[in-house]
Amino acid sequence: MARVRRSMLAATVAISVFAVDFAAHASCPAARALRVTGRAAAAEAAARACLADDAEDVETWVELSRAVGYQRRFDEALHWADRSLERYPGDADIAVWRVRLLAWSGRLPVAHAAFAALVARSPAALDDPETAMLQVDLDFWGRDWVAATDGFTAYLARFPDDAEALRKRGLAWRERGDGARAVADLERSCSLGDRTSCLAADDVERRDARVSVRLEPGFVHEALADEVSTRLEALVRVAGELQLGLAGEVRLRGAGAGFAEDTLSTFLASWRTTGFALAGAVGIGPGAEFSPRLNTWIEPSLELLSDRLWAHLRLWRLSFADAGAYIVSPALDATFGPVNVELRYFLALEDGGDATHSVVARVRWAVARGLELELGGGGGDATDSLSQPTAGPRGHGLVMAGVTWEPVWRHAVGLHYALRLERAGARAADRHELALSYRVLF
Repeated sequence: MARVRRSMLAATVAISVFAVDFAAHASCPAARALRVTGRAAAAEAAARACLADDAEDVETWVELSRAVGYQRRFDEALHWADRSLERYPGDADIAVWRVRLLAWSGRLPVAHAAFAALVARSPAALDDPETAMLQVDLDFWGRDWVAATDGFTAYLARFPDDAEALRKRGLAWRERGDGARAVADLERSCSLGDRTSCLAADDVERRDARVSVRLEPGFVHEALADEVSTRLEALVRVAGELQLGLAGEVRLRGAGAGFAEDTLSTFLASWRTTGFALAGAVGIGPGAEFSPRLNTWIEPSLELLSDRLWAHLRLWRLSFADAGAYIVSPALDATFGPVNVELRYFLALEDGGDATHSVVARVRWAVARGLELELGGGGGDATDSLSQPTAGPRGHGLVMAGVTWEPVWRHAVGLHYALRLERAGARAADRHELALSYRVLF
């Protein structure tokens, strides 16, 4: 009986010590509240303020780790997560967060090993939906699409209304080439309120279309003459992600009392696989006077960061009736949710002339399902489009605006406007470009 009383007393003392220790490490509620609302930078500032008051507050360490982790400063986030686990090695929530940081920072093998150790130590952790999701996310982020679809299927059997899991399984089905299952999952996720899934469902259906037909009439006004054009383009999906196409274009340009006519033909091809894409074109206008007689380019693209960042390199040859240029055009294309940003540089090696430089940046924003706005601009020495400089070989600016509306996934109506402000010494020649486009998919 005395031994029982001594055991109970020891347990009471241990609980009291733990309670005192935990009370000594008060949380940082301001940082947590800011983080939950998505204000990671403000949450970091609040956490650092709490840390200044109590440098040994483990709750603050955790909040600081989360705040800097959501800002993609993974090494610092891992530092605070590791310190927290040293103090509380059995805390499953901190261990799960550390696994997530390892995966986000690209250390997937280490993340897998850490997760396996966590589950071996605390099997009940898998009862938590976030932890169960993380187990499948590791396969998803590692691009093991078969394991990801199987894992999300098992997860959704337990949590059937998880919109994020449905979206990710839909994306995994897309990568496996099963468009029907991908669309079903994405539309279900969309119905549960995941806006990103609504856009992704349309994108999958567009990518799986067999035939794309695009009609684009355009109008150009500049100092020398006005120009009217009509372009008709057709693309056919031959197999998988391989597309071949043909485009024809007629351009009419005022010349004194009459007009000049250029007829252009372009052969197009594109191919895409996981993390890599290749596109190219050969355009010919044998008798063209004011348009390129030869317009040929090839552009390989490499995915640098899953679903977010692509690098492009276009190698281009333009030949006009009296001049031409070789163009090297690298670009970066980044996507942040509904916003896409592209930055492109043009190095033009003109025939018999010096090298010229231009830069163009554009932002595309999917403001609503089926509605996209575009703004952009740039400038430089010379060539950044299919048009020769009008005012002279030096100095121009470019402002662009556009809107694309897709009533349903099969149809897209676009309106694009570009203003070129060209300067060459005392000469100036502004150029207004307006194009209306309609595309239908079958």
